[in-house]
Amino acid sequence: MKRAESGIPSESKAASFVMILILVVALLWFYSPAQVKGGCSRAASGQSRLSNPAGYTELAASPTVGQGHTGQADAGSGVLCGNLYVVGGYGSSSDDSLDAVSVYSPAENTWHSGPQYPVKAWGMACSATIISLFCFGGVGAGVRAYRLDASAFTWTRLKDMPMGYNNSQGHVAVADVNDSRVFIMGSSSNLGVNRTTLVYDTVLDSYAKKSDMPYGSGWFTAAMYQGRIYTIGGTLSNQVLMYITANDTWKQLPASLPGPPRFGMIRNPGVFSGLIPINDGKKGGMTFYKTTYFYDIASNRFIKGPDSLLARDGISGGVIGDSLYLVGGRSDLNAPRGLTFAEALNLTYAVSKLSS
Repeated sequence: MKRAESGIPSESKAASFVMILILVVALLWFYSPAQVKGGCSRAASGQSRLSNPAGYTELAASPTVGQGHTGQADAGSGVLCGNLYVVGGYGSSSDDSLDAVSVYSPAENTWHSGPQYPVKAWGMACSATIISLFCFGGVGAGVRAYRLDASAFTWTRLKDMPMGYNNSQGHVAVADVNDSRVFIMGSSSNLGVNRTTLVYDTVLDSYAKKSDMPYGSGWFTAAMYQGRIYTIGGTLSNQVLMYITANDTWKQLPASLPGPPRFGMIRNPGVFSGLIPINDGKKGGMTFYKTTYFYDIASNRFIKGPDSLLARDGISGGVIGDSLYLVGGRSDLNAPRGLTFAEALNLTYAVSKLSS
């Protein structure tokens, strides 16, 4: 008599093995700290260890990109899922536009390549909500705009900006993380829109024009705090402007960034403990700065912070957790090249010293 077979059929064993293998690979991918998953990293919630708590700490250099193997100057940037995204910019000169996206993970002090930008462009305005990074215009991009979702591996094209922004540079975008709006302000190249306030609706994929700024400017620092946007410095002024989003009203405040008008600072750094950081930049001519100021929103005054490690403008960066990150830019007008230099400041310590 033939003995009856026992156990699991070979086909079922094979299928079970394949399923287990797929599960193991998925878990390894999900928990890999070096893997950028559509713009998000599991390690994004941590902070890099800064060796100099009293000042700036040099970080891992950003990747060399493009044909010139340089860093990125005049790039767009934004903080998405706790990582810093540096988008496009130029490399060996302003004629060497880039489509590279470099992603910095503070927890590991490492860089990764993000999803390639759809066009080679620089000077675009970028800002992030909790789940998406938005970029608008730029030299080389015309009036095109794009969105990168945290769960996606490619950029999505949005409705084009108004034609007045064609190849605009130095405009500034600030996203309302509690709403579905991104505010776009100013321009350093397109005079027809250099005073314009434009609002992009992330749900309706549409633009609406709001009240003009009191004066035209570009390459300034801007940040939103409690429903108000503060703009500081720029190509034409060192004044502070406040925009009240609830009633579409601009107001010039009685405070001025110390020194002559400067531009090319981080355009959308964010806010830490009621303070807006203003970093580096340059004035007309050959003078680059490496100074840090904090605009104290409550007292409407500027407080001097520690100098950064390198004088430059056209930088990218932003506040992540309790640290301020600066990367890229340029430091020479005669032979401008995108820099790979990156640094960070411990804001908790800096703020404690400012108030002491």
